[in-house]
Amino acid sequence: PVGSQSAAKTFLVTNMGPVASSVLHMEYGGADTAAFLTTETGTCVFESVGLLAGESCTVDIHFRPATEGAKSGALIVSADGSGVATATMTGTALPAVTQVATGVAHTCATNGSMAWCWGDNSTGQLGDGTFSSRLSPTTVPGLATVVEIATGSWHTCARQADGGVLCWGANDLGQLGDGSTTSRAVPTPVPGLTLVMQLALASTHSCALRVDGTVFCWGSNVVGQLGDGSTTNRAVPTPVSDLTEVVEITADYTEAVSGFGYTCARRSNGTVLCWGHGAFGVAMSAIHDIPTLVPGLADIVGIRGGGQHIC
Repeated sequence: PVGSQSAAKTFLVTNMGPVASSVLHMEYGGADTAAFLTTETGTCVFESVGLLAGESCTVDIHFRPATEGAKSGALIVSADGSGVATATMTGTALPAVTQVATGVAHTCATNGSMAWCWGDNSTGQLGDGTFSSRLSPTTVPGLATVVEIATGSWHTCARQADGGVLCWGANDLGQLGDGSTTSRAVPTPVPGLTLVMQLALASTHSCALRVDGTVFCWGSNVVGQLGDGSTTNRAVPTPVSDLTEVVEITADYTEAVSGFGYTCARRSNGTVLCWGHGAFGVAMSAIHDIPTLVPGLADIVGIRGGGQHIC
Protein backbone atom coordinates (compact mmCIF):
# COMPACT_ATOMS: atom_id res chain seq x y z
CA PRO A 1 0.00 0.00 0.00
CA VAL A 2 1.00 3.63 -0.55
CA GLY A 3 3.25 4.90 2.23
CA SER A 4 4.10 1.46 3.61
CA GLN A 5 7.31 -0.48 3.17
CA SER A 6 7.64 -3.99 1.80
CA ALA A 7 9.87 -6.70 3.19
CA ALA A 8 13.37 -6.52 1.74
CA LYS A 9 14.05 -8.16 -1.60
CA THR A 10 17.59 -9.51 -1.77
CA PHE A 11 19.69 -9.26 -4.95
CA LEU A 12 22.88 -11.32 -5.33
CA VAL A 13 25.91 -9.71 -6.98
CA THR A 14 28.68 -12.09 -8.13
CA ASN A 15 32.08 -11.40 -9.72
CA MET A 16 32.10 -13.92 -12.57
CA GLY A 17 35.52 -12.81 -13.83
CA PRO A 18 38.90 -14.47 -13.28
CA VAL A 19 40.34 -11.60 -11.25
CA ALA A 20 39.26 -9.28 -8.46
CA SER A 21 37.04 -6.39 -9.45
CA SER A 22 37.65 -2.74 -8.77
CA VAL A 23 35.54 -0.81 -6.25
CA LEU A 24 31.78 -1.47 -6.52
CA HIS A 25 29.34 1.29 -7.39
CA MET A 26 25.54 1.24 -7.12
CA GLU A 27 22.89 3.45 -8.70
CA TYR A 28 19.20 3.37 -9.60
CA GLY A 29 17.77 3.72 -13.07
CA GLY A 30 14.26 3.83 -14.49
CA ALA A 31 11.30 6.12 -14.00
CA ASP A 32 10.45 5.46 -10.36
CA THR A 33 13.75 5.33 -8.53
CA ALA A 34 12.37 7.03 -5.41
CA ALA A 35 10.07 4.05 -4.77
CA PHE A 36 13.02 1.67 -4.23
CA LEU A 37 15.23 2.03 -1.17
CA THR A 38 18.52 0.40 -0.27
CA THR A 39 18.73 -1.02 3.26
CA GLU A 40 21.78 -1.33 5.48
CA THR A 41 21.42 -5.11 5.74
CA GLY A 42 23.06 -6.24 2.51
CA THR A 43 26.66 -7.42 2.47
CA CYS A 44 27.87 -5.40 -0.53
CA VAL A 45 30.12 -2.47 0.41
CA PHE A 46 29.92 0.27 -2.21
CA GLU A 47 32.45 3.01 -2.99
CA SER A 48 34.99 1.20 -0.83
CA VAL A 49 35.90 -2.34 -1.88
CA GLY A 50 35.45 -4.76 -4.76
CA LEU A 51 34.86 -8.48 -5.06
CA LEU A 52 37.44 -11.22 -5.44
CA ALA A 53 37.10 -13.62 -8.36
CA GLY A 54 34.00 -15.77 -7.77
CA GLU A 55 33.02 -13.78 -4.67
CA SER A 56 29.43 -12.63 -4.07
CA CYS A 57 27.61 -10.06 -1.96
CA THR A 58 23.99 -9.02 -1.49
CA VAL A 59 21.94 -5.86 -1.89
CA ASP A 60 18.64 -5.58 0.02
CA ILE A 61 15.96 -3.32 -1.49
CA HIS A 62 12.62 -2.18 -0.05
CA PHE A 63 9.66 -1.02 -2.13
CA ARG A 64 8.09 2.06 -0.50
CA PRO A 65 5.83 3.89 -2.97
CA ALA A 66 4.56 7.41 -2.33
CA THR A 67 1.79 7.29 -4.95
CA GLU A 68 -0.53 4.66 -6.40
CA GLY A 69 0.09 2.66 -9.56
CA ALA A 70 2.71 0.47 -11.21
CA LYS A 71 6.33 1.40 -10.52
CA SER A 72 9.49 0.31 -12.28
CA GLY A 73 13.17 0.83 -11.75
CA ALA A 74 16.56 -0.74 -12.24
CA LEU A 75 19.29 -1.66 -9.75
CA ILE A 76 22.66 -1.09 -11.41
CA VAL A 77 25.87 -2.40 -9.85
CA SER A 78 29.15 -1.70 -11.61
CA ALA A 79 32.89 -1.89 -11.10
CA ASP A 80 35.19 0.32 -13.18
CA GLY A 81 36.57 -1.74 -16.02
CA SER A 82 35.02 -4.92 -14.62
CA GLY A 83 31.47 -4.92 -15.96
CA VAL A 84 27.93 -3.86 -15.09
CA ALA A 85 25.08 -5.89 -13.60
CA THR A 86 21.51 -4.62 -13.94
CA ALA A 87 18.37 -6.00 -12.27
CA THR A 88 14.87 -4.80 -13.17
CA MET A 89 12.59 -3.92 -10.25
CA THR A 90 8.80 -3.59 -10.47
CA GLY A 91 6.02 -3.11 -7.95
CA THR A 92 2.39 -2.01 -7.77
CA ALA A 93 1.34 0.54 -5.17
CA LEU A 94 -2.16 -0.02 -3.81
CA PRO A 95 -4.31 2.61 -2.06
CA ALA A 96 -3.40 3.19 1.58
CA VAL A 97 -5.04 1.07 4.29
CA THR A 98 -8.28 2.63 5.52
CA GLN A 99 -9.31 0.21 8.29
CA VAL A 100 -7.81 -2.41 10.60
CA ALA A 101 -9.75 -4.98 12.67
CA THR A 102 -8.42 -7.49 15.20
CA GLY A 103 -9.70 -10.78 16.58
CA VAL A 104 -8.29 -12.84 19.44
CA ALA A 105 -5.21 -13.88 17.46
CA HIS A 106 -5.66 -12.55 13.93
CA THR A 107 -5.71 -9.16 12.23
CA CYS A 108 -7.28 -7.93 9.00
CA ALA A 109 -7.04 -4.72 7.00
CA THR A 110 -8.65 -3.16 3.94
CA ASN A 111 -7.77 -0.27 1.67
CA GLY A 112 -11.35 0.24 0.53
CA SER A 113 -10.90 -2.31 -2.24
CA MET A 114 -8.82 -5.34 -1.25
CA ALA A 115 -8.44 -7.08 2.11
CA TRP A 116 -5.51 -8.73 3.86
CA CYS A 117 -5.39 -10.90 6.99
CA TRP A 118 -2.59 -12.42 9.08
CA GLY A 119 -1.99 -14.28 12.33
CA ASP A 120 -3.69 -17.43 13.61
CA ASN A 121 -5.65 -19.35 10.98
CA SER A 122 -6.75 -22.44 12.88
CA THR A 123 -10.40 -21.92 11.94
CA GLY A 124 -9.81 -20.42 8.49
CA GLN A 125 -10.29 -16.86 9.78
CA LEU A 126 -7.67 -15.47 7.36
CA GLY A 127 -9.82 -16.50 4.38
CA ASP A 128 -6.95 -17.59 2.13
CA GLY A 129 -8.28 -21.11 1.55
CA THR A 130 -5.99 -22.76 4.10
CA PHE A 131 -5.78 -23.33 7.83
CA SER A 132 -2.12 -22.29 7.95
CA SER A 133 -1.19 -19.32 10.12
CA ARG A 134 0.54 -16.38 8.41
CA LEU A 135 3.23 -14.10 9.80
CA SER A 136 2.62 -11.37 7.22
CA PRO A 137 -0.45 -9.90 5.48
CA THR A 138 -2.03 -12.36 3.06
CA THR A 139 -4.52 -11.32 0.38
CA VAL A 140 -8.09 -12.55 0.94
CA PRO A 141 -9.31 -13.85 -2.44
CA GLY A 142 -12.83 -13.72 -3.80
CA LEU A 143 -13.72 -10.23 -2.59
CA ALA A 144 -14.78 -7.21 -4.65
CA THR A 145 -14.47 -3.61 -3.45
CA VAL A 146 -14.32 -4.22 0.30
CA VAL A 147 -15.51 -1.13 2.17
CA GLU A 148 -15.53 -2.61 5.69
CA ILE A 149 -13.76 -5.48 7.45
CA ALA A 150 -14.92 -6.83 10.82
CA THR A 151 -13.47 -9.51 13.06
CA GLY A 152 -14.92 -11.72 15.75
CA SER A 153 -12.79 -13.85 18.01
CA TRP A 154 -12.22 -16.54 15.37
CA HIS A 155 -14.21 -15.37 12.34
CA THR A 156 -14.17 -12.47 9.89
CA CYS A 157 -16.73 -10.70 7.70
CA ALA A 158 -16.39 -8.19 4.89
CA ARG A 159 -18.94 -5.70 3.57
CA GLN A 160 -18.70 -4.95 -0.13
CA ALA A 161 -19.63 -1.75 -1.94
CA ASP A 162 -22.88 -3.29 -3.18
CA GLY A 163 -24.05 -3.86 0.41
CA GLY A 164 -23.47 -7.62 0.34
CA VAL A 165 -21.61 -9.47 3.10
CA LEU A 166 -19.21 -12.43 3.02
CA CYS A 167 -17.87 -14.23 6.10
CA TRP A 168 -15.24 -16.87 6.83
CA GLY A 169 -13.60 -18.69 9.75
CA ALA A 170 -15.21 -20.41 12.73
CA ASN A 171 -18.86 -21.36 12.28
CA ASP A 172 -19.60 -23.80 15.09
CA LEU A 173 -22.56 -21.70 16.24
CA GLY A 174 -23.67 -20.36 12.88
CA GLN A 175 -21.75 -17.08 13.15
CA LEU A 176 -20.98 -17.03 9.40
CA GLY A 177 -24.69 -16.83 8.58
CA ASP A 178 -24.59 -19.24 5.62
CA GLY A 179 -27.18 -21.63 7.04
CA SER A 180 -24.64 -24.17 8.27
CA THR A 181 -22.31 -24.77 11.19
CA THR A 182 -19.34 -25.65 8.97
CA SER A 183 -16.24 -23.48 9.26
CA ARG A 184 -15.12 -21.84 6.02
CA ALA A 185 -11.56 -21.05 4.91
CA VAL A 186 -12.70 -18.75 2.07
CA PRO A 187 -15.14 -15.83 1.95
CA THR A 188 -18.68 -17.23 1.85
CA PRO A 189 -21.72 -15.08 0.96
CA VAL A 190 -24.30 -14.48 3.68
CA PRO A 191 -27.52 -15.24 1.78
CA GLY A 192 -30.49 -12.92 1.90
CA LEU A 193 -28.52 -10.04 3.38
CA THR A 194 -28.46 -6.89 1.22
CA LEU A 195 -28.00 -3.14 1.51
CA VAL A 196 -25.81 -3.43 4.61
CA MET A 197 -24.17 -0.25 5.90
CA GLN A 198 -22.29 -1.53 8.98
CA LEU A 199 -21.09 -4.77 10.56
CA ALA A 200 -20.52 -5.66 14.22
CA LEU A 201 -18.95 -8.97 15.25
CA ALA A 202 -18.45 -10.47 18.70
CA SER A 203 -16.94 -13.76 19.82
CA THR A 204 -19.56 -16.08 18.37
CA HIS A 205 -22.26 -13.87 16.86
CA SER A 206 -22.50 -11.35 14.06
CA CYS A 207 -24.83 -8.44 13.29
CA ALA A 208 -25.48 -6.18 10.32
CA LEU A 209 -27.16 -2.79 10.08
CA ARG A 210 -29.09 -2.18 6.86
CA VAL A 211 -29.62 1.17 5.20
CA ASP A 212 -33.31 1.10 6.18
CA GLY A 213 -32.33 1.24 9.87
CA THR A 214 -33.11 -2.38 10.68
CA VAL A 215 -30.66 -4.83 12.28
CA PHE A 216 -30.10 -8.53 11.58
CA CYS A 217 -28.02 -10.87 13.76
CA TRP A 218 -26.94 -14.51 13.59
CA GLY A 219 -24.80 -17.06 15.44
CA SER A 220 -24.79 -17.84 19.15
CA ASN A 221 -27.87 -16.70 21.04
CA VAL A 222 -27.28 -18.41 24.36
CA VAL A 223 -27.88 -15.18 26.28
CA GLY A 224 -30.20 -13.44 23.84
CA GLN A 225 -27.50 -11.49 22.01
CA LEU A 226 -29.36 -11.83 18.70
CA GLY A 227 -32.29 -9.86 20.11
CA ASP A 228 -35.06 -11.94 18.55
CA GLY A 229 -36.85 -12.73 21.81
CA SER A 230 -35.31 -16.19 22.18
CA THR A 231 -32.11 -17.93 23.21
CA THR A 232 -32.03 -20.14 20.11
CA ASN A 233 -28.90 -20.04 17.96
CA ARG A 234 -29.47 -18.88 14.38
CA ALA A 235 -27.39 -19.91 11.37
CA VAL A 236 -28.96 -17.28 9.08
CA PRO A 237 -29.52 -13.53 9.52
CA THR A 238 -32.51 -12.98 11.82
CA PRO A 239 -34.19 -9.60 12.35
CA VAL A 240 -33.84 -8.01 15.77
CA SER A 241 -37.27 -7.61 17.34
CA ASP A 242 -39.05 -4.24 17.20
CA LEU A 243 -35.97 -2.22 16.27
CA THR A 244 -35.97 0.52 13.63
CA GLU A 245 -34.28 3.82 12.88
CA VAL A 246 -30.88 2.49 13.90
CA VAL A 247 -27.81 4.44 12.73
CA GLU A 248 -25.00 2.54 14.48
CA ILE A 249 -24.37 -0.85 16.12
CA THR A 250 -21.68 -2.39 18.30
CA ALA A 251 -21.16 -5.90 19.69
CA ASP A 252 -18.69 -7.73 21.87
CA TYR A 253 -18.40 -10.66 24.22
CA THR A 254 -18.49 -10.85 28.01
CA GLU A 255 -17.22 -14.45 28.23
CA ALA A 256 -15.50 -15.63 25.05
CA VAL A 257 -15.35 -19.34 25.86
CA SER A 258 -19.01 -19.61 26.85
CA GLY A 259 -20.22 -17.56 23.89
CA PHE A 260 -21.79 -14.92 26.12
CA GLY A 261 -22.09 -11.60 24.34
CA TYR A 262 -24.19 -8.53 23.75
CA THR A 263 -25.22 -6.09 21.04
CA CYS A 264 -26.15 -2.41 21.26
CA ALA A 265 -27.74 -0.01 18.81
CA ARG A 266 -27.88 3.77 18.58
CA ARG A 267 -31.05 5.17 17.09
CA SER A 268 -31.47 8.35 15.07
CA ASN A 269 -33.10 10.08 18.06
CA GLY A 270 -29.90 9.66 20.13
CA THR A 271 -31.15 6.83 22.36
CA VAL A 272 -29.31 3.52 22.92
CA LEU A 273 -30.75 0.03 23.27
CA CYS A 274 -28.85 -3.12 24.19
CA TRP A 275 -29.56 -6.85 24.39
CA GLY A 276 -27.75 -10.02 25.43
CA HIS A 277 -25.58 -10.60 28.51
CA GLY A 278 -25.28 -7.66 30.90
CA ALA A 279 -27.16 -5.14 33.00
CA PHE A 280 -27.03 -2.25 30.47
CA GLY A 281 -27.92 0.26 33.17
CA VAL A 282 -31.26 -1.38 33.96
CA ALA A 283 -32.40 -4.00 36.49
CA MET A 284 -29.56 -6.44 37.13
CA SER A 285 -30.95 -9.23 34.99
CA ALA A 286 -28.18 -11.22 33.32
CA ILE A 287 -30.05 -11.83 30.06
CA HIS A 288 -32.05 -9.52 27.78
CA ASP A 289 -33.34 -11.28 24.67
CA ILE A 290 -34.93 -8.18 23.14
CA PRO A 291 -33.60 -4.62 22.75
CA THR A 292 -33.71 -2.83 26.12
CA LEU A 293 -33.50 0.94 26.44
CA VAL A 294 -30.46 2.18 28.37
CA PRO A 295 -31.83 4.85 30.75
CA GLY A 296 -30.27 8.24 31.27
CA LEU A 297 -28.82 8.59 27.77
CA ALA A 298 -29.88 11.25 25.27
CA ASP A 299 -28.42 12.90 22.17
CA ILE A 300 -25.79 10.15 21.86
CA VAL A 301 -23.62 10.48 18.75
CA GLY A 302 -21.47 7.32 19.05
CA ILE A 303 -21.28 3.96 20.86
CA ARG A 304 -18.53 1.40 21.33
CA GLY A 305 -18.51 -1.90 23.19
CA GLY A 306 -15.59 -3.44 25.07
CA GLY A 307 -15.32 -6.87 26.62
CA GLN A 308 -17.42 -6.13 29.69
CA HIS A 309 -18.30 -2.47 29.27
CA ILE A 310 -19.97 -0.08 26.83
CA CYS A 311 -19.33 3.60 26.19
